Amino acid sequence: MKKTHDTLRRFLPGVIISLLVTVLLIIFYQYNILERVELNLYDLRFKFRGQKEAESPIRIVAIDDASLGAFGKWPWRRNIHAKLIDILSEYGAYAVFFDVLFPEPDNLFPQDDKKLIDSARRAGNVYFPFYFPMATEKPQSLNPLFHSFGIPNEDPDTYFECYDVTLPFGGILGVVKGSGFVNGAPDEDGVYRRALLFIWYMHRIYPLISFKMACDYLGARLEDIEVIPEKYVIINFPGQTRKPIKIPVNDYIQITANYSGSIQSFRSHSYSDIIQAYEQLKRGDKPVIDLVDFKDKVVFIGMAATGSFDVGPTPFSNVDPIVGVHATVFDNILTGSFISHTTRSQNILLLIFLGIFMGFLLPRLTPVRSIIYTFMIFILYLVVNYYLFIKHGLSIIIVYPLMVIFLTDLFLVFYKYATEEKEKKWIKNVFSTYITPSVVTKILKDPSSLTLGGERREMTVYFSDLSGFTTISESLEPEDLVHLINEYLEAMTHIIFDYEGTLDKYEGDAIMAFWNAPVDQHDHALRCCKASLDCQKKLGQLQVKWKEEGRPPLSMRIGINTGPMIVGNMGSKTRMDYTVMGDSVNLGARLESANKEYGTCIMMSEFTKAQVENDIEFRELDALRVKGKKKPVHVYEVMAVKGSLSPDKEKVLALYSEGLKCYKTRKWDEGIRLFEEALKILPEDGPSVTYLSRCKKYKSEPPADDWNGVWELKTK
Repeated sequence: MKKTHDTLRRFLPGVIISLLVTVLLIIFYQYNILERVELNLYDLRFKFRGQKEAESPIRIVAIDDASLGAFGKWPWRRNIHAKLIDILSEYGAYAVFFDVLFPEPDNLFPQDDKKLIDSARRAGNVYFPFYFPMATEKPQSLNPLFHSFGIPNEDPDTYFECYDVTLPFGGILGVVKGSGFVNGAPDEDGVYRRALLFIWYMHRIYPLISFKMACDYLGARLEDIEVIPEKYVIINFPGQTRKPIKIPVNDYIQITANYSGSIQSFRSHSYSDIIQAYEQLKRGDKPVIDLVDFKDKVVFIGMAATGSFDVGPTPFSNVDPIVGVHATVFDNILTGSFISHTTRSQNILLLIFLGIFMGFLLPRLTPVRSIIYTFMIFILYLVVNYYLFIKHGLSIIIVYPLMVIFLTDLFLVFYKYATEEKEKKWIKNVFSTYITPSVVTKILKDPSSLTLGGERREMTVYFSDLSGFTTISESLEPEDLVHLINEYLEAMTHIIFDYEGTLDKYEGDAIMAFWNAPVDQHDHALRCCKASLDCQKKLGQLQVKWKEEGRPPLSMRIGINTGPMIVGNMGSKTRMDYTVMGDSVNLGARLESANKEYGTCIMMSEFTKAQVENDIEFRELDALRVKGKKKPVHVYEVMAVKGSLSPDKEKVLALYSEGLKCYKTRKWDEGIRLFEEALKILPEDGPSVTYLSRCKKYKSEPPADDWNGVWELKTK
């Protein structure tokens, strides 16, 4: 009996400790507490393996800085794309994919649209994508041609479901070889590791465009695709001409991209080099690149310029062109080099096994030996994990098993010292410095904070963007550009936080923020206006500093709107954002851009003005009909906090207000005189310049009798 008792006393603490550690880590795993660490360790396996050259017949055509220098600011005229299609077709490219959306016809150069359509029709191998924006409204019916790109399906719960779609402009879908969506699916840290293979929309599932291209290349039909949720997407071939291809997927039908490396792992050419080489060949000169290289190749065309929105982090690079994700998915399907993941159940069983193993092994050892053995098991697990990943494409979780191994030993060591030493209180204090459970406790108390959903409430939204940023980015080295933007974003974010705003996101140099969520703020509109004024003031201080450092000046436009919005955690189980959406949000974004029409820096809607008119100096700008809206909105310039206008601005405001009345009542001559008087005081006053120009135009070309003064904004 005594021997049995001693054995229990010897091993029971180890078993209990390993059990508690295992249960704790399973809870961590279930709630993804260490998900970002796990994702970073996943990326390290790629980096440790290093880059390798992709094996499939892929060529990347990069719309890079050199191309922007050659053809000008993006977007380019579409006759340039038509010319590229013609060149690639002439030199025998097998397929051409544009990772570029063409949602609207080119109203300035409609002949360019015809050239693009004609070139795509002649080539017969061009793929143009569509895009599913985030929306909550019911989908609208679309033309049957678009439906032909999907597969009938009545099971939306299996797929990521969307409610709206952005298609290429009319005529394009009729000449494409195929089409598919280009929605990205980054993980919660923003890194592109996975890609959705299908999206459900209006009783059909639509494929990722690179998946569709791979099926076409291999001779498979979408109708023959078999989807087994959480396991495989199987590409079957008519007549069993070849063995089916089984693509491992997760519960959202996502493939894990098995990167060969950054986009440099694919042979890449600058867009402008192809055009230049073709022209050189026509003149009889030696071309900068050999166009024969495109024969029988699948060409992926996408943005790669510094500062573009179509670059993002991948396991190999923080600024990789997103077109590389599509190329990687295509490459993985052709080569069969997939990455599969162990299931949640398998991972939990692994944690339980390791916990039991450590619980029985370590109590037999002295503290020093247990540390040595733990280190050896630690290293062995990493080696086996890495081997299975590299040789067999099997991804097994890392951080949670290592934590089970490490914490079991750590807790057992502390337990042994606690039982052997008299100063138990001191040991407990030392032990407490290793574990801080506050974050875990908070999440466990409110697991609903990780669920999807949103609520409707009145809020104020803020959009800002830098003027002429693309031009400035072309003149700076990447390191200088990153430093400049980081300094700018940090300064603006501090001010937004000072007024207790919620930062929604950065998009390049653009900032989106909102007030009145997640906590109530009765003065949310005023907070936003004051923050906007302080942001412009801070930017002025930065401009002085940048000028002394020889950096280019930056100017900023801000749009503000107040209204009902949906706010909450939006996205998927693997990628959630706390964000807002709705028509009121869209209007705020439109007002930011509308500043260009009036030469203003901060524009607010009539809905914001109604809440701040007693606290903010403002002036009426216009009755504005923004793109996509029928009803005009009265918009105003936010000028200063109440009572803080300079004497010159007060004079200008008085003259401008009288001039605006003259403009509305068609008193063109009087309006011209008043606006000219205002510009004598402040020559840079944008609204006065705008209305002086309009008065002069309407004086010579009077508007129609039913003119109501509403100004229609033609651009977004």
